[in-house]
Amino acid sequence: RVVAPALAVGPGHRVLVVYYDLGNDAVDYEGLAGGVFSGTWSLVSTTSTDGGVRFGSQRVVDSNVVTRERVMLIFTMPAPALTVGSRTACVAWPDARHGSTDILARCESPSSGPWGPVRRLNNYPVNTGRDASLPTLAISPQGRVDAVFLDRRNDPNNIMNDTWYTYSINGGRTWAPNTILDDASSDSQIGPQYSNPSAANLV
Repeated sequence: RVVAPALAVGPGHRVLVVYYDLGNDAVDYEGLAGGVFSGTWSLVSTTSTDGGVRFGSQRVVDSNVVTRERVMLIFTMPAPALTVGSRTACVAWPDARHGSTDILARCESPSSGPWGPVRRLNNYPVNTGRDASLPTLAISPQGRVDAVFLDRRNDPNNIMNDTWYTYSINGGRTWAPNTILDDASSDSQIGPQYSNPSAANLV
């Protein structure tokens, strides 16, 4: 039950793919009625060094991915954020292992080895009842890793999103304090709704 692949191309025709493995989560995968999955998903990566002709064995990026919502439509599930530079690759994803949904990230580089320690990008206390979502990543030519994500930290009702930014200059080992980018929040409850069982009460 593998879904939502992200693909990035780096120097030397290196192609990196990261995707979710939902494991035993047949309810979300098949869009069935039911509650939020109580188990964990995995993030898995595979790499090609010849422009995508052949891919190597799969490597687990993280095996403890937790969701606190149903997957609304499996074929529109957002992919993890992924970026590849000359010496660093990073992946970020929403994860509720601490209660509320945070943005977590792992990076790999010659110094950190394959998929280094998990880092939490939204820098406020855990499990506040405010969720973050939809990260995106990029690496500058000088190697700075930029991350942008949506976050509801400023809304006690956990509805209004703001856009936040952080960066790392050491390959994802540490991240700068968050900076807000917008001057007006957006409403997370405006958007398409669907009648299928897995999308009940979701927008």
